[in-house]
Amino acid sequence: MAETVGSGCMVEVEDGLCSRKLLTRSSRYSGLAVCSRHYDRERYRANLAADPDYYKKKRAKNGETVGSGCMVEVEDGLCGRKLVTRSSRYSGLAVCSRHYDRERHQANVAADPAYYQKKRAKNLEGSRAASRRHRLAHIEEARAYGRRYSQENAAKIAARNKARYDVGGRERARKWEAEHPGSNRAAAAKRRRNNRPATTAEARRWRVTHPDQVLALSRRARARRAGVPTEPYRAIDIFDRDGWVCQLCERPIDPRQPAQHSWTAELDHIVPISWGGPDTPANVWAAHRRCNIRKRALYSGKPPGGPQSLWEPGDDLDVAS
Repeated sequence: MAETVGSGCMVEVEDGLCSRKLLTRSSRYSGLAVCSRHYDRERYRANLAADPDYYKKKRAKNGETVGSGCMVEVEDGLCGRKLVTRSSRYSGLAVCSRHYDRERHQANVAADPAYYQKKRAKNLEGSRAASRRHRLAHIEEARAYGRRYSQENAAKIAARNKARYDVGGRERARKWEAEHPGSNRAAAAKRRRNNRPATTAEARRWRVTHPDQVLALSRRARARRAGVPTEPYRAIDIFDRDGWVCQLCERPIDPRQPAQHSWTAELDHIVPISWGGPDTPANVWAAHRRCNIRKRALYSGKPPGGPQSLWEPGDDLDVAS
């Protein structure tokens, strides 16, 4: 045979050559190097071409009733599916392809628990290519199965993920991220590109329902761009620490004010980030939104003209109290 050692199946399929692992006896039935799938298909066609009743005679010779179905017992009686001709190799019963494959799988695992892991490792690229082809050919069925499985086994999946994470999961995640820098971000970006409408809608809902987290992410992003230190903290802890009093105008802050109101509570950096101030609890204090806007990055700390310098004629001081 003029085959390259280690080459794959040379039968043409929809997207090129099959490339599955070669079957050593393939040259008996074909001039090409073929895999077990195309070998069985070609042998089946050759037997039918030689004798259209070949498989009926074979079943009758093995003591099976011609035209009978699978004899494996299921919940509502016998299976009754179409017989597979090679079933007698693994079972004394006449069985269908589903029960034949199940019985063969059980026999292989009983003989060697790592049988299929070893088989996949020997032909990893071919196995992956076959899996990809099968999933692409049945993409809607695969997605529907995934959604159905996730819904029916939500508690089981959550418990399994928690167990994996608890047993060294954090260390494994850090090690994997160190060995594959940027892979998680690239995968997340790919998911966003492939599901842009749903991702955009979900991001909008999240920003509306988590305003504090949005502001915290914005502060951390500004600190990273400015190259200054940053520490995690919660805005509510800073407001409680300062007694819900604006540290710029020294007037009370009403926690009931809506998010975009002039007198709502905001965090002000004592030393502005643009001046090199860190994003840490020691460098932030409570302030009214309007006081924070008027301060901007013009000065550090308290107003140079005192708290009253932030007020203008016509300001309603009772709004903030």
